[in-house]
Amino acid sequence: MALATSKRRMQQVELPFEAQFKPGWVGYRYLRCDDGQWHLVLSISSNGAADTQCCANVVLDEHPTEDASQYPMCEDCTALQFPVKSKEGR
Repeated sequence: MALATSKRRMQQVELPFEAQFKPGWVGYRYLRCDDGQWHLVLSISSNGAADTQCCANVVLDEHPTEDASQYPMCEDCTALQFPVKSKEGR
């Protein structure tokens, strides 16, 4: 049996990475927001508000890489992205 693979071209992203995350951006990336947490952001609206996996009412942080490791991941975003499979569902 053959596996189907997607043929997507890799694209080099210019530094700094933050420059690409501006109003109108659409994607699938964890970004730090104004509530001090990393949310899985799906798009950025014209006013800077982030459409997140967990539907939190947040705006992107203006300094996303400053002391980045000290901020927690959003528990709801990670639970939705990586759901724990129960043993009963086998």
